[in-house]
Amino acid sequence: MGSQYNGEKQIHKSFDFKTTNKHFYPIQSRSPALDRFQELVERDLCSLHENSKKRSNKNNLLKKEAEAVQELSKRCDLVIKRADKGGAVVILDGGLYRKQILDMLNDTSTYIKLKYNPLPSYQSRMTKILEKGLDMGILTKKEMEYIFVENPTISIFHALPKVHKDIFPPPLRPIIAGIGSFSERLSEWLDSLLQPLIPHIPGFLQDTRSVLQAFSKFEWHSNYVWLTADITSLYTNIPHDLAMLSLRWFLEVYSVYTAELCEFMEFVLNFLLKHNFFMFDGMYYLQLSGVSMGAKFSPSIANIFMAWWERSFLLIDTHRFWGSIRWYGRYIDDILIVWSGDVAAIPPFGEYINSCLRSISFVIKYDWQQNGLEFGR
Repeated sequence: MGSQYNGEKQIHKSFDFKTTNKHFYPIQSRSPALDRFQELVERDLCSLHENSKKRSNKNNLLKKEAEAVQELSKRCDLVIKRADKGGAVVILDGGLYRKQILDMLNDTSTYIKLKYNPLPSYQSRMTKILEKGLDMGILTKKEMEYIFVENPTISIFHALPKVHKDIFPPPLRPIIAGIGSFSERLSEWLDSLLQPLIPHIPGFLQDTRSVLQAFSKFEWHSNYVWLTADITSLYTNIPHDLAMLSLRWFLEVYSVYTAELCEFMEFVLNFLLKHNFFMFDGMYYLQLSGVSMGAKFSPSIANIFMAWWERSFLLIDTHRFWGSIRWYGRYIDDILIVWSGDVAAIPPFGEYINSCLRSISFVIKYDWQQNGLEFGR
């Protein structure tokens, strides 16, 4: 059933902040070998630069293709985006793209339009949080100075088309681009404490290799079938109160952080959830529910929320489908199950997991013909 928590102690280490001084060099790390390595790297870079100047800058596009690209870039009625998955370039109708985004933002249970830029007041509140962390001995002065962003940018809302869904117009995945935002480094600090704990979640899948390793010694039987459960828009459907509840549960079960640190982490998460604002089309919005696709802590919180959901509703022996789950794994919002027994029980199983919590829903697929299933699409 995936890796179990091995009981190893997690020790809170000082946050690995990054200096903003371009010329910083740790003098205590200097050595003849390191100086020689630096000299060779600099020589190779200079050589590469000289060779690149001699190369032809000929465009790899045909003349007509280059002209078409130039014309497309001038058109204000089009939006060019990378696909949500697969790396393709997608050209969208600008009006339709804007309408789809406004349809999302007009969902008043998830977003609310603001009448002003809340950045000054939000920064003031964050300063008080950082001072509290300093007073509690959780943050150092250097960490506090690093986490506070002096001249932040405003997060921007945009969306990536899910062309892999084979639907027209393609559904959009909302993204809040928060690079350089006032809360980016606070989000980074929180995630630096959560990430080391995530692999201890039973059934946690990190990548394709972890799936292959999990099945390297798995004994398959003829009555087994693959079953996948794809969670619909998990990030935007995590209620803030349940995000807080799941974090509190998770820290009690999987961490040995001090009570003071856990309390401060909960305080930080609550702040990040309640102050996630952004701009779209010149207007300010605040997210009322869910976590931001784009924030560094969001994948960890999504994993933690789902771990709490699994322990509350699925990976327990009190429901009638428990005996049919022979293996269980999850990559954030994509669930993979080896199902044993009657496939006629799978639709009722789907009804059961969709009834457990109103805020999240699952799309169930199963491979009763043993042809294989797509996972993580």
